[in-house]
Amino acid sequence: MTDSTHPTNDANRNDAVRIGSPPLSSPSLMTGSSSRPVPLVTSLRVLAEESLSPRLRRAIKEVIAALEVGQPAEQVLGNLPQAFPRHISILVDAGIQSGQLPILADEALDYLLRQSQFRRRALWSLSYVALLSAVAGLILFGIMAFLVPQYRAIHQDFGTQLPAVTRALIFVSDGVNGVLTWVTAATHALGWLGSLLVVVVAVGGLVGLGQWVRPRPFARRIRRSYQRALSWMPLLGTLFRALSLSRFFHLLAALVAADIPLPKALRLAATVNDDLALSTGVERTALEIEHGKSALDAARASEAFPRESLPLFCSADNRALFVEALQGASQLYDARSQMQFAVMLVILEPLIIFGVGLTVGLTVIALFMPMVTLLNALG
Repeated sequence: MTDSTHPTNDANRNDAVRIGSPPLSSPSLMTGSSSRPVPLVTSLRVLAEESLSPRLRRAIKEVIAALEVGQPAEQVLGNLPQAFPRHISILVDAGIQSGQLPILADEALDYLLRQSQFRRRALWSLSYVALLSAVAGLILFGIMAFLVPQYRAIHQDFGTQLPAVTRALIFVSDGVNGVLTWVTAATHALGWLGSLLVVVVAVGGLVGLGQWVRPRPFARRIRRSYQRALSWMPLLGTLFRALSLSRFFHLLAALVAADIPLPKALRLAATVNDDLALSTGVERTALEIEHGKSALDAARASEAFPRESLPLFCSADNRALFVEALQGASQLYDARSQMQFAVMLVILEPLIIFGVGLTVGLTVIALFMPMVTLLNALG
């Protein structure tokens, strides 16, 4: 006997993923770590919890509120608040234009969630190093601001000939005390409320200047130079490259799976990734494909991709196989980035401890060398 429940279940399943369906199940999204469908609002709530930016959390809550009152997902996602990163808007717009909004909205949220989780892990992992550096900085500031001037007065009274390292320490102390004196005088002149207002205005001005500079052509050249310099660093360069390629292949797989033409998918994935060196090479690859070259030949000619990743493009004509290969490459580079980050932490923590110990040790030696000279002279 034929089971009559199957058509009903299929219809319900289609309703669950349709864009115009109720917000708590529309669209049904796939998380990066599970194959179970996750409602859009649930994904947004997880993203709000993981995000480190209060501004982005407020924007996510605005989107959730709009979805929960019944507004269509196309309308809500097509008008995301400005707090959302630009690459999320790019993916969502591509999904609306291609008719693949559920897939690309899922990938946009998954991409943002991965970024937030990585930043959170990085901050927690570096918190010990940051705390140690902050404590050492406070100790050194106290030595420079309060202890060194007293030693200087003692040695001036005795007319002690100071060694070069002590004179260098006193020079730094004079600079610190000069800044401290200027800040104290400004605080007395303006009052605490006025000083706080000046700080707030200064920080706001710097943020505004950064927002104004960011889209300018010269800022792009500065970022390119910075990324090029970063790529030459032994640990940070490898980490940056692995993260960039992992994100690029992950987004390219999503765009290809959503039936976006390969040249356009390449450009979108590179734009979202914000790796300027990769973007330049990918643009050349996209142009070569548009001019009739195969994806493999275009990728090889552009030199945008590592040699070990070139075989991925052999399967570019088979969409399902190409998507699977891109996802595998993304996972491979993600694992490589995590390994590089772990290695960097293993090396960074002893280096910071050694640097702090060396700085404090040299400071103590610089303070006591004249005392030893003075005691010898008195003896």
